[in-house]
Amino acid sequence: MSWPCEEIIKITEDFRSSVVQKGIPDNFCFAISYPLSILLKMHNTCNSNTILTGGKCKGNDGKCGDHFWIKVLGNSDLIIDPTASQFLGLPDINYKLDPSFYTEKENEINWLDVYDDWAY
Repeated sequence: MSWPCEEIIKITEDFRSSVVQKGIPDNFCFAISYPLSILLKMHNTCNSNTILTGGKCKGNDGKCGDHFWIKVLGNSDLIIDPTASQFLGLPDINYKLDPSFYTEKENEINWLDVYDDWAY
């Protein structure tokens, strides 16, 4: 099966367009990625095992900031980032992990700390 499979693309695009519509999803990475990750799990989409993850990413200004995206377990270079368009040069939805852009938080993620960093 090629990645991303058509079912994942369809669910992700439909979900994103219903939430974001025509705007830029600045600072909505958690609010969009978390429910999408649950939706993909509920559908057991393409037998993929996906989880919400987070870490740092390089913003338009070149500085790293906190960000959330969906990780595809078992394939280290595949992700689903439904809010990628908030960053210069990325498509609306990004499916490719670029280590020069995304840096996953190491070890066990303390979601309260990540959320606090992101939200405040």
